[in-house]
Amino acid sequence: MRELRKVVITGLGIASPAGYTLEENYQAWRTGRNCFTEITRFNTFGSSVVYAGDCIAPDVKKLPDRKIQKILRRKDIISLLCTLEAANNAGIQKGMINPERFGMYVGAGSTQIGDLTPYFTLVAECANLDDGTFDSAKFGAKLMDLVNPLVVLQTLMNNALCFGTMTLDLRGVNSNFMDFHVAGLRAIGEAYRSIAYDRADAVIAGGVAGPVEPFQLAEGIHSGYLAKTKDLQIPVSEVVRPWDQKRMGAVLSEGSAYLVLEEEKHAIARGAHIIARIEGYKLASDGTFDFTSQSEGSGLARSMQGALSEAGLKAKDLGFLVGHGNGSRYADGSEAKSYAEFFGDFASKLPLVSNKSCLGDMCEAGGAVGVILALESMAKGEIPPTFNFGNGDAHSSKLSIKAEPQKILNKTALITSRNFVGLSASLIVSAA
Repeated sequence: MRELRKVVITGLGIASPAGYTLEENYQAWRTGRNCFTEITRFNTFGSSVVYAGDCIAPDVKKLPDRKIQKILRRKDIISLLCTLEAANNAGIQKGMINPERFGMYVGAGSTQIGDLTPYFTLVAECANLDDGTFDSAKFGAKLMDLVNPLVVLQTLMNNALCFGTMTLDLRGVNSNFMDFHVAGLRAIGEAYRSIAYDRADAVIAGGVAGPVEPFQLAEGIHSGYLAKTKDLQIPVSEVVRPWDQKRMGAVLSEGSAYLVLEEEKHAIARGAHIIARIEGYKLASDGTFDFTSQSEGSGLARSMQGALSEAGLKAKDLGFLVGHGNGSRYADGSEAKSYAEFFGDFASKLPLVSNKSCLGDMCEAGGAVGVILALESMAKGEIPPTFNFGNGDAHSSKLSIKAEPQKILNKTALITSRNFVGLSASLIVSAA
């Protein structure tokens, strides 16, 4: 059997509602500083969701080329700044690494209705709702006069990947993953595989999410996934309750997170600071739609087992677990059930944490944020509290979830992410 190359993490970058620096995010995780504010970027009249997590406006002065503001949407600017921060944190400058062996993997979602607002007026003019017809000839004739052609470029779902690779001149392996919650962690896992199998020496990997827009809010409300935050009778800081018996739903947040992965000898040769090692990764599916039912979670169990097997570890070798836990009523239940059944008696001893009580659900970026949380927990020797957790249900009561910090058993962590069709990703990291 071919021996895999060893893969290490040498750089981190994050942008979230807590801020654009690692320290700001570490403080939010540790103190439970809530990052949810009223949505003001669009009208929420008639909506049952009026709170979300927004990043502060990105500092466009930090862009290497200010002209790209004309093309990039807000989330893609946030992503590019985060990509550059990860590279800087790793001590990497453009041209330092052979560009043919330096790649990028990104978890980023598809175009949303909110991205297409320049078309709305013209569509309304050409549509006849009374007889259900649409005048496509009129639409085509007026399109170029009434809609800025740059909209086509602005709505490309792989802009984060495109401009990240162009800015840093990364010509190696690359891909854009669109698996919603799983996308960011999958990007890191696939980057690990590319380096381990000698397809690259270094890869920037992570995700970006811009879910605070009308379509995703409407979809989340219709499915029952999001917490109803209009006319709250409690502080908004208490809304997201991961795995708690009284969980109300998730709160969406925008943000981005990237890691720099390198082959170990490559990192040592350039004098890089090695933060941690990636030991194993697995993607698996149970093929169920988890919006409205509690699936059996077989995909999550198989992804965890696959990651452990690749790492040559057993469950009892883990020091702690960073779970998906976004407070959704249905998915949290099946996730907790899967953990309880997979780990058995060890489940009550293995510390488990979610950071979504204060940061919210950053969707495609969430898995990458989970890895950064794991690395910070290794450095501290303890995981932060899972804020707002008070009473477990039939399954989560069997797990080691606490609203205060927990000492980790050792410096090997399992990070998991799940999406709504039962796709799960698991990644194992250990301290350097």
